Amino acid sequence: MKRLIAACLFSVVTHQAFAHGGVAMEKDVCKLRIGPFLMHFTGYLPDKSRSEFCEDIPLVGRTVIVLDFLDDVVRDRPLAFKIVRDDGTDPVYAPALYESDFKTYPSGSAAYRFNILQPGRYVGVAHLRGGGDYVSVFPFSVGQARMWRHLLIAGAALLAGAGLLLAWAMKRRAIAVAAATA
Repeated sequence: MKRLIAACLFSVVTHQAFAHGGVAMEKDVCKLRIGPFLMHFTGYLPDKSRSEFCEDIPLVGRTVIVLDFLDDVVRDRPLAFKIVRDDGTDPVYAPALYESDFKTYPSGSAAYRFNILQPGRYVGVAHLRGGGDYVSVFPFSVGQARMWRHLLIAGAALLAGAGLLLAWAMKRRAIAVAAATA
């Protein structure tokens, strides 16, 4: 019984940790390709959380997006970055809510700080020059809860409740059988 409860709690706690953008480099679901090169995308909410986010940033407000270059050659090439609202138009030509100039990042890490004041769907556009002209477009949401997360949490809670009910019923049956045979 104790093991069942512990397993259910572990499942819910583990899901909570990953539901809010838990990112592990071993799995690195936040890789984006820009031409032949790879970058790692991470979003932060410095005023509200210590967590890292990938595709979904759960709250509006001051946001930091960091692009880490996984290929050293990118460090010497100029990179520009912009954020646009996802309204169905081509994000490369859409008006920017935030935009940086082309700049090289010898450290291999580019951090962009801006405010997102409205929940919704957004698109990041990274533009790399030098030895080719490459553009990477990646969607992300801000301040929008994902329904599947809530369903998964509810499902885990339902399974935990069903397990507890089953354990209680089995214990009552064992007591009844013991009383009948005595």
